[in-house]
Amino acid sequence: MSNAKIITLGIGIALIFAIFAGFLSWQIGSNAENSCKTAETSKMICCQYSQSYGSSTFWAVDSVSCTASQGGLVGKNNCNINNYVSTECGNNFKQIFGIVALISGIMALALGIFLKTNSAIEGGLIFGGVISLIMSLIAYWDWIAGWGRVVVSAIILVGLIILAWYKTKD
Repeated sequence: MSNAKIITLGIGIALIFAIFAGFLSWQIGSNAENSCKTAETSKMICCQYSQSYGSSTFWAVDSVSCTASQGGLVGKNNCNINNYVSTECGNNFKQIFGIVALISGIMALALGIFLKTNSAIEGGLIFGGVISLIMSLIAYWDWIAGWGRVVVSAIILVGLIILAWYKTKD
């Protein structure tokens, strides 16, 4: 197989792996976020705010905050859980997304490093693993402070340099 075909196949494997890892991470994180929202809204009430141009529903902690916003109590099935915004649930999503992307990236890197039979698959898995690690780093970027970002980026850079040296020394 020509080098162009091997490189193209490797890039294709990397991109499809990264898309797969991203969708997997997104789905697991979304399920956890929805479970968190369901738990939080189970303790809340649904209110309806009416205007001359229409009405909208919103979640409230109690009936006092509902009526203070000139809203009226309605059944919970009238409020859409997707309209409920929770910082805690959003943070849970980001953390789970980052963990799943990190695990899938490490697994792809490990498999790509030790695979010796096909350079297209080997390169694709390594590149896909690197993309997954980058997605994980982006998901955790808010929780890494100051110098921690520099240290984590340096560790990843050193790891990739060692990987490149190991794979090209043959």
